[in-house]
Amino acid sequence: MNTFTQDALIKVPEVTLIFWIIKIAATTLSETGAMPSRCRCTWAT
Repeated sequence: MNTFTQDALIKVPEVTLIFWIIKIAATTLSETGAMPSRCRCTWAT
């Protein structure tokens, strides 16, 4: 294996971890942001 291949294999788990952290954070923030608007619509008379 050459150096480029070894570097690529090391970076793959790092990129995957960063992807999942961003995905979970985005999902959590969007759900949290949507919650007040749903509650307001349900309780408004």
